[in-house]
Amino acid sequence: METKQIITGKEANKTLKDCIELMQGKVNQSKKAGSDIYNIGIYIRGRSYNPIEGLPMHKDIYILTQDGIETLCFNTSHHRAMIALKLYKNNQLKNVAPEIWNNYITNGHTTCKGLLANYDNKLEKIKNIARSHADYLGNETGNSGIDHTNRVDMRN
Repeated sequence: METKQIITGKEANKTLKDCIELMQGKVNQSKKAGSDIYNIGIYIRGRSYNPIEGLPMHKDIYILTQDGIETLCFNTSHHRAMIALKLYKNNQLKNVAPEIWNNYITNGHTTCKGLLANYDNKLEKIKNIARSHADYLGNETGNSGIDHTNRVDMRN
């Protein structure tokens, strides 16, 4: 994912009124959003889905870059949104594939560790495990512990 520098409205030589106009049509609270964009370059909108019933707070995050207003995430759980913002600010998302990023911000099954994982150094180990499972087919004893030990012995 390509990350761009987050800038404030002041740094972009925009007035507060310009920032409010940028946010009109994106969010209902355009004055608050424009003020946040002008001052810090980031607007975080909280969406409460009845927290009384234990449902989580969700967030939308809008950022200002040289290209204009961009949506970092939309209707994403609070924790994932804050992690996404932190990683974006630290420029740690540059090697994340778009499909993995999309899965993460849509509250999919990808964890933060999986978002930043690099499996290149583990590829040979993964191949060996897959090969031992394939080679062992048909030799199962019915005892999972014994089968596991036999597969591990095949790898060593």
